Amino acid sequence: MQFIRTVAASGLMLISVLAQADWIERSNAITMQVLEAQGEFQPENMSSHGLNQFDSEIGSLEAGARDAFIASNRQQVSRLQKLLKKERDAKVRQDLQILITALENQIISEELEHSLMLPYHNLPEALFYSFMLLLDERNDPARYPAALERLRKYNGRAEGYEPLTEQAMARSEERFGEKDLVGPYIGALETHLTKAPHLIAGIEGLFKAAGLEGWEEDYQLLVEQLQQYQQWMDTSMRKHAREDSRLPKAIYADNLKNYGVSATPEELMPVARYSYQLLRSEMKALAW
Repeated sequence: MQFIRTVAASGLMLISVLAQADWIERSNAITMQVLEAQGEFQPENMSSHGLNQFDSEIGSLEAGARDAFIASNRQQVSRLQKLLKKERDAKVRQDLQILITALENQIISEELEHSLMLPYHNLPEALFYSFMLLLDERNDPARYPAALERLRKYNGRAEGYEPLTEQAMARSEERFGEKDLVGPYIGALETHLTKAPHLIAGIEGLFKAAGLEGWEEDYQLLVEQLQQYQQWMDTSMRKHAREDSRLPKAIYADNLKNYGVSATPEELMPVARYSYQLLRSEMKALAW
């Protein structure tokens, strides 16, 4: 009898484990579909999270790319909401809601930035990290050659691709006439200009360390493009830079929300002031 009870208990445990594995597999499959949809617009980001089918792809700054990204997110939200209505497993429902909220927040952030901020892209830094994450020594070296394809797409030598620097300048220049848009903070702009030569040289170091061949000519073209882009930043973009480091309130509130803070900036400011005064008093007491 004890043997039968033991076998029965073992069977129930196995069923429980399989049930748990089932919801995890279903949730993972749904999440993967979302990530793959995101990868069409943010391939470098998805590649850095291990989705190697995006290793050789690059994000676009072409006209309409932002609208297409938002439209894709809305389609994903609609699809997930339909799944949520049918889903009975509480854990899968929770994961679906997390995905829906994340996508909706992303849409809000994109629309806020578009309506309030002048398009501004720190390309030397973005490209350095793009290559650094792909050529990380912890990655499988079999992934490294994809960096050569990325390079040719960034500089426009790959068929069907426009240099990323030209795309970035075009997206900013087409909105220079919109006076209500907030430009980059002058302090940040000058910092980016100062760091750019080191980041550009750093890309060369990454390719050398990876042991890749045949990248030198494409890299040199990218260097020339980035140097021209920096000159444009120092002249054309500088004219639209702001002296005040503060961002629009709506952007602050949105940034807080994306970091998991539900309080508004107005609610946080008195708390911050009180905490500062308290800390200051404690430091004075120690000094005496």
